[in-house]
Amino acid sequence: MKKVLKLIGLIALPLISFSQSSEPTEVQAVQATIQHFFDAIEKKDTSLFKSTLDPAGQVWVQNQTKEPMQISNRFLRQDIAMLQGEQQFMEKALHFDIKVHKGMAMAWVAYEFWRNGKFSHCGIDAFTLMKIEENWKIVSLSYSVETSGCEELKSP
Repeated sequence: MKKVLKLIGLIALPLISFSQSSEPTEVQAVQATIQHFFDAIEKKDTSLFKSTLDPAGQVWVQNQTKEPMQISNRFLRQDIAMLQGEQQFMEKALHFDIKVHKGMAMAWVAYEFWRNGKFSHCGIDAFTLMKIEENWKIVSLSYSVETSGCEELKSP
């Protein structure tokens, strides 16, 4: 019996190793898409920005700096106009928590946002991505806007 179990273990080991090695590649691809999204904002690169998202994707915002807290929404494609303005923006990811299942992914990203070189706010980005034509695309983004508790967000 021990020999049979050992044989099953030896046969299963390469299968387990293969499935684990393919997963980080997809996680890395999702993280790269999100980083390209952030880079496009900082560089004001509308082509790069468009390449990261599905134009029908939506954005939901929970603004905790207002009293009472406000929730708003828009389409991702509307953010292209923001890149064409005079202001400079930089969004810096503090850490990523990414889950992937086949052609679907979720990313929980703590972030800091800078406007014209000055700290503006922090928060959490919750990205939903789908693999569309072999590329990861952001189909939904929900995020919080916070000015307090930012130090807490820096640790994973």
